[in-house]
Amino acid sequence: MNMYANLHTHSYHSDGGYSPEELVCAAKNEGYKALALTDHDTISGCEEIRKECEKYGLEFVLGIEFNAPSELLNGISAEPSVSSQFHIVALNFNPEHPPIKEYIKQLGERRTEMTRQLFVNAVKRGSIKGVEWEEILEYNKDKTWISGSQVRHALSAKGVMKLSDLTFLREVMFGKYAKDAVAPFPYRTEAEIIRLIRDAGGIAVLAHPHNQLFCVDALIEMGINGIEVHHPDLTEEEKEKAYELALEKNLFISGGSDHSGLCSGYYERYENPKECRYYREPFIYGTSKQYFDEIKNKILDR
Repeated sequence: MNMYANLHTHSYHSDGGYSPEELVCAAKNEGYKALALTDHDTISGCEEIRKECEKYGLEFVLGIEFNAPSELLNGISAEPSVSSQFHIVALNFNPEHPPIKEYIKQLGERRTEMTRQLFVNAVKRGSIKGVEWEEILEYNKDKTWISGSQVRHALSAKGVMKLSDLTFLREVMFGKYAKDAVAPFPYRTEAEIIRLIRDAGGIAVLAHPHNQLFCVDALIEMGINGIEVHHPDLTEEEKEKAYELALEKNLFISGGSDHSGLCSGYYERYENPKECRYYREPFIYGTSKQYFDEIKNKILDR
């Protein structure tokens, strides 16, 4: 498949390595002609991405990635190779649709509150010194998703840690301490997420369905109408099966590099990018112009 669009990417508005401008530059340099920003639980970087895409001549589609603890996978997830949740990417939806707008707002509050609890506990233990929570918020005032990545950038700017020191936060806030954070409300299930996306006029895409392709029929009954095919988490056999299912079931065909490859922003810390565990050969994940146009126009032209 000749790639045209990278429709699964992350920026530092959630847990990606790049700013929106850096991400667009990386995508263009890699050869993509279209891009979707699909940050976890937030769209705070999408307007900036849209402007940067316009500046650099790339097509843009609004996106977000939702976590969905699964009722469908309940009982199966005891098997180590099967996740207990689905990741569902929403593409080309109306962000002003009240139910989805409210849920995205709640997700930002959930992320921020859990991170605040971990940060405050770390300060009480003396693991973090000389920085207040309000300073973390001020540094990230353009973001709604305050988690480890945002704290890391703020602490780096304050001189508390080096941006490249990824072990610091795991040791002082997350890791064994993650269980100490209490979520103010639960995530919604896959059926609820799919309904939110479809009601907002969007395309609900099953993201990186490694070991989850057996669930496609059940998810279609819930309303899922897209699937990722070319994604780094999928085996070659799974890519072929996902593509066959998409054609057979008349699903939108999506894909993207996610946290891997040049668009991840993770190569920056390596003199030799091939030493990075997220290294992938360039321009092999995403979707074709035909399938991108179907997503952008919300028409299955086949």
